[in-house]
Amino acid sequence: MQSQVCIAVAHETGQEVQVIVAGEDIQASKDFKQKNATAELPFLESSDCNISEATAIVKHFARKSQKLLGSTPLQRAQVE
Repeated sequence: MQSQVCIAVAHETGQEVQVIVAGEDIQASKDFKQKNATAELPFLESSDCNISEATAIVKHFARKSQKLLGSTPLQRAQVE
């Protein structure tokens, strides 16, 4: 469910995402553990950051697009 929310917000904000289902083999890999030390899912890997936890991913998409969190400091404060 949390992944679906992230995908919906990515779509709404015009972000392109590639969804990879992280099975046990991926989660057990050394590469995945280095990128995601907490092993939390969903997990976003992008060119500018790695983020785990749905709320943080959604806020990242919203900030990056400047569409959902307001465009002025006052609007951003009202959303938070």
